[in-house]
Formats: sequence, C-alpha cells, structure tokens
Amino acid sequence: MVGLTNTYLDQLGQATCPFWTGVWSCDRLKAMCKGQNKKKKSTKALACIVNLAPSSQPLGHFVALFYNQNRWKVFDPVGFLAIQNNQFIDTFLNKHRNDNNPACYLTHPVIQHDQSQFCGFYCLALLLAVFRENITIQDFYQLFLPFPSLDNDDIVKRYLIHVLKTTMK
Repeated sequence: MVGLTNTYLDQLGQATCPFWTGVWSCDRLKAMCKGQNKKKKSTKALACIVNLAPSSQPLGHFVALFYNQNRWKVFDPVGFLAIQNNQFIDTFLNKHRNDNNPACYLTHPVIQHDQSQFCGFYCLALLLAVFRENITIQDFYQLFLPFPSLDNDDIVKRYLIHVLKTTMK
C-alpha cells in the first residue's frame, strides 16, 4: 500500500473510534468545530486526524488532534516540530484552548520511521488506544520499539487489526 487516503482513514475512524469527528485538511479545522457546535453545547471529548497539507494539496502528513481531560493534544508519530508552526493548527488551538491547560504536543518519543507512509495508522491507533481501549499515552508508546523503526509499522498494523476484530464482534 502506498500511503493512506483521507477517505479510508475516515471510514476506519467512523467504524471504530468514539468521539470521532473525521479526517480534516488543516485548512478545514474551522468547519469541524462548526459541525460539532451544532451537535452539542458542551463537548467532553473529540477525536480527529488532521492532514498537515491544505486541501488544495494532494499529499501531506497526518497527525492526531484530540480533546480529552480538558486539554487539546496533538500527536505526531514522526515528531515533526513543524506541527507547532502550522498556522492552521496554531489558530485552531489558540481559539479553542483552555487558559489553565494549554495544548500538549506529543512529539516524543518518535515511533514512526521517516521512510514509513503509515502516519495515519499511527494516529488512528493512538486515538483508539485512548478512547476505545482506555490505554494511557505512555502505555501506548510502550507498544513500540523505543526508536523510529520500520518494524513499528508491523506493530501498529497488528494493533489496529486486534482493535478492529474486537470492535466488529
């Protein structure tokens, strides 16, 4: 498989992830919040995957953006610090942040190899671990080798298959 598509990740997320809001291009985050505000006045949790490329670009890198425990968190399996400089994510987090709990950027440890194209799988796996399996972020990291490795791709695929099988029972 060469990379992942927004549509495929969204279908998996819809079928498996509580609090799922979709896969969004970074320049469409405002639309995600408008849709959620129509559904609920108070939101305790949200889970989505964001493509760091704007919708006008065909390729990009996926990160997980989620809200739980009164805090926004951004997870990047490759540890790109660029997520902290993405104008769309910055604007979104500045608008929706809680002054007592600033956003948390989860960029270390790096678990995805730079030649891997499965950033979307890592993001979905983290969201499922947190929202479906009630696994802590620290315990999620323990599932993988403690360094970027292509072997971690096999681990994340096995984890997703396990969760999908238990979800579809």
